[in-house]
Amino acid sequence: MVSVTPLNLTSLKELDLGSIKSLIAHNNWDAVVSEIRAALANNELSVVIDYLNALKFVFTDSKFEEQPDLALNHDLVELFKLLVSLISGKYSRKLVFYALYCLTNIAFCTSMCADLCFFTPIIQVTIRYILTETFDFLFVVDVETVKQATWLLGNIIGDCQPLAILCESMGVWGAIHKIYLLDLQHYKITGNDSLLALKYLWVLCNIVRYSSHHPIPSFVRLMFYELITRTSLSVEVLAHILYSIGLFQENPYCDFFVIKDENKIITDLVIERLEQLDMEDSMGIGSRIEKYFVLFLGNLCYSDNSNYVLGSCSLRFFFSRLDSAATSSDPALVGCYLWVLTNLISLTGFSFFCEQECVLSFLKNNITSSTKAIRKETLNCLHSMLINVTIDDDDWGKSFIREVEQLVNLCYSVTT
Repeated sequence: MVSVTPLNLTSLKELDLGSIKSLIAHNNWDAVVSEIRAALANNELSVVIDYLNALKFVFTDSKFEEQPDLALNHDLVELFKLLVSLISGKYSRKLVFYALYCLTNIAFCTSMCADLCFFTPIIQVTIRYILTETFDFLFVVDVETVKQATWLLGNIIGDCQPLAILCESMGVWGAIHKIYLLDLQHYKITGNDSLLALKYLWVLCNIVRYSSHHPIPSFVRLMFYELITRTSLSVEVLAHILYSIGLFQENPYCDFFVIKDENKIITDLVIERLEQLDMEDSMGIGSRIEKYFVLFLGNLCYSDNSNYVLGSCSLRFFFSRLDSAATSSDPALVGCYLWVLTNLISLTGFSFFCEQECVLSFLKNNITSSTKAIRKETLNCLHSMLINVTIDDDDWGKSFIREVEQLVNLCYSVTT
């Protein structure tokens, strides 16, 4: 290893990213650790913050992904341990924030995340910090620190299933509950969204992706209802809510997403929000929100609560969007609508569709689409519809079936 002279403490106040990279380029982690420890010993906390501020982007370098054995370096592991030790109430919120920032980027590196959790108590330390500290969300630094801690947990949980299960066993649900309550308190006082919901909803998604058959805490249901009814709800948060709900639907413990609450079900609450949005002009998020909602509706068709689909305003909204979706060039969005139509046929029969002229118009537009992927998805949908034909279909239903058969023939004529 090339010898590099450790930085002098007197020059640390002018520390920049280039100086730290000079040490790291030679894998001189021992020098990095020594400098930070010296500053801590001399109570030079502003120096430590400068060091962490420069260090936080170092771990986004691609070299850490290319060298997975780097995390087994003893000196680097010592740096990990030092950073974790800084997540403590005895240090300023600003210092903890930068330590969390560094650890978040380390955890983002797939090659190092598992080693970080193996060699240090990062999971329990982060969860304990969230649960035991008193935060005041009227201070920006408190909001940002909690947000960074949440992001760190999300990176760890999202890395792999064993780490997600480990976080669950160490009490991550309790940490999420506290984070949500802090966010709710901030909203009630200010009426503004801290955007922290983006982070804890993302953490929830990562947990459910890897542990879809574990019981879900009861506060989650109340959390979703409360978030949806916020007057300042952003379109980005709404997109995350819909995506989260879609993942939770795969959990057998999550039928609470369609249970009535104050004479409304969660789908109706979502519809009220969607109707307030200009789906074509929502900072590019509109189509993503629409896609998540349609997937949510399609999943409901499969569930034990499918009767809520036909009885809620969700279906009316779905049909009102078909005309717009018919001209979409996004195969993923069109595919979502086609999937729901297939599910609805099996749920209602063909007669129900005869009252919806937009359905045939939607199918006709997409069977002749210039996009091959859309034509293929539409043909698959039509075949699925024909599989669901029964002898019980009335004259209206049989008329719709004939239209579907003609569309199938049309598709084959277009492709040949």
